[in-house]
Formats: sequence, structure tokens, C-alpha cells
Amino acid sequence: MGTRSLTIVKEGGKDSDDICVLYGQMDGYPDGLGAIIKRLFGDFVIVNGLQGKSPQVANGMSCFAAQLITQLKNEHVKQRQKTRDIMKATPHPFAEAGGNWDWDDGMAGQYYLYPAGTRDCGESYLYTLYLDESKEAELRKEYDEAVMKWRVEGDRSDLDKLIPPAGILCLMVEYAYGDKVVYDGPLADFDPKARDPNLEDDDE
Repeated sequence: MGTRSLTIVKEGGKDSDDICVLYGQMDGYPDGLGAIIKRLFGDFVIVNGLQGKSPQVANGMSCFAAQLITQLKNEHVKQRQKTRDIMKATPHPFAEAGGNWDWDDGMAGQYYLYPAGTRDCGESYLYTLYLDESKEAELRKEYDEAVMKWRVEGDRSDLDKLIPPAGILCLMVEYAYGDKVVYDGPLADFDPKARDPNLEDDDE
């Protein structure tokens, strides 16, 4: 049986309402799904209004949720293609019996969109993505200073690197059995190699 997971996107802070809940059928452990989320979105910036030149942005958390679903479905297709390539190149009773590894059912499977608020679906891990808005003022000040430099000096080099931020994209990873938090902080700082807390307990 696969390691099931729920990936939850919040409207804002950790205690805000869910935008969506994505159920994952397998590979939901931190160095599985967690590593994919970190690789795809670790350098993402959540903004309030599109501006600047960076493609690694989402215009609010609802835009981020749409990108997350799209990217995870695409990752599923890529992984399935790798599996097909390996199986076709490896001697196997299924192939020897005339089986065909060339099936293609598009994006079907692995990730399923559930209603906001859904929990307790047999998941081992919960991944909650939320926005830390506590540093918004600090980030906005840096952006406003770059705007002023452009207006006064005509130099927009700093401005082109910046975008109006809405906060820091954060991730909380919970191990469902015992409600233990594996990680809670900026997504950029998440270590996908984090150990299951139940394994740490077994070492004591």
C-alpha cells in the first residue's frame, strides 16, 4: 500500500480557511512528495499583483493552488513514463507473456482534488502550504525603495529583480499518527530528508 498524503493550500496564514485539499495515493513521505514540492516551489514568491520579470511567482494563494495541482499532475506523468521506460528495458514475466508497457492514460490517477476541509482519508502525512504575512511590511519596504530608486535615478535594475510580495510561502509537514509536526517554516528551508518522528521515538 502506498504512503497516502493530503496537501492543503490555505487562503493566507496557517489558521485561515482551506482553498483546496489534494489527496495523494502514494509516495507521500517527506523525501517523496515533500521533496517534489520543495523542488518545484522552494524559490516561489507569493505576490499581490503581477509585476517584474521573475517567472517563479504566484499571484496570491489561489493562483499558487492552481499551479501546485498542475505541476504535481505533470510530475505524475513524468514518473509514470520513467517507470514504463524501465519496465520495457527490464526482462519481466509480464513482458515475456506478451504484456505491453506502452499504456497511456494521460494524467489520470495519483492525485485527487477533495473538498476544502477534508481530513482523515487514511493519510500518513499532511502538507499544509500557507502564507507567513508577518514580514510583508519588511518585504514591501524593500520593494518600495527599489521603486523610489527607479523614479529618482532612472535605474530599474533592482526593481526588475523584485516583485510586490504578499508574504513568505511556508510549509507545515505533519505525521498523521500521533499528530507530530515534522517541519513548520519557510518552504525554502524545508529539508526533505526529515525523519519520521515515530522512528526517532524508536531510537530512544
